[in-house]
Amino acid sequence: MSARDCTIRVDSFIMDNVLIELEKKVERVASAIRRLKEENANLRSENQELNGRLGEVGKSASGNDGAVRELRSKIGQLEKERKSLIEQRKEVEARLEGILSRFDSFEGLGG
Repeated sequence: MSARDCTIRVDSFIMDNVLIELEKKVERVASAIRRLKEENANLRSENQELNGRLGEVGKSASGNDGAVRELRSKIGQLEKERKSLIEQRKEVEARLEGILSRFDSFEGLGG
């Protein structure tokens, strides 16, 4: 075996080792890319789910806005009704006081 043959064999051996190492690195990179693609798909799916939930919350919140306006309107109506009832009560009290004072004056005349 000549020196040239030895050199070719060493070069071939080194090249094989370099190719094996390169293949391992490529496999690790390919594996990392597959893993990142899976993570990306999972994140996209989660993002879509969260966007859906956000839309539902938004619809619910805007639905609640209408309910809140309706309740505020009802509270306003009830407050007006309460004030009206208080005025009516005062009027009835004043009439009763008038009637009672006339009653007292009739008792004084008769008694």
